[in-house]
Amino acid sequence: MKNKNLIFTVLAVALVLVIVLMLPKEKPNDQVYYGEGMDTFAKCLNESGAVEYGVYWCSACEAQEKDFGQSF
Repeated sequence: MKNKNLIFTVLAVALVLVIVLMLPKEKPNDQVYYGEGMDTFAKCLNESGAVEYGVYWCSACEAQEKDFGQSF
């Protein structure tokens, strides 16, 4: 009985290790633009006809507005 418990424990630990190793790794951004560095990008978006839609209560919209800074 003890051997079965030991085998089960070893297999469970191995399974957990495999799952953890297979989790996707977070990739860092190559370049991050904030504030004044967004002017060129904002102008390009404007010229292409892109429109930003958002609502005041949306945290993602608020974050994007902060990222663009004065370029918004």
